[in-house]
Amino acid sequence: MAKDYPKLGRAAVLSRLGVASRMAGDLAESERRLREAAETSTISPVSLAIARLELGKTLDLKGQRGAAVEQYRRVMQNQDFLGLHEDAQRWIR
Repeated sequence: MAKDYPKLGRAAVLSRLGVASRMAGDLAESERRLREAAETSTISPVSLAIARLELGKTLDLKGQRGAAVEQYRRVMQNQDFLGLHEDAQRWIR
């Protein structure tokens, strides 16, 4: 099954690495990993929403509020998964 969805798995791993990098204090690496995850060509809609939400959080911490809000709004433009719209709305405030 993994051979059928190699980039889908890659996007999930990149998102997790991005969050881990942010938690370790490396915001540049976090942003790089999360952007790479979001740009993966076969990323699932759920993984894309998660990557964008997490990217927004990282951008907020970097002081890039406008770019962060853009990511939160992009999460809200698509179907809601796992309550991500509510999370994105909370971060916009």
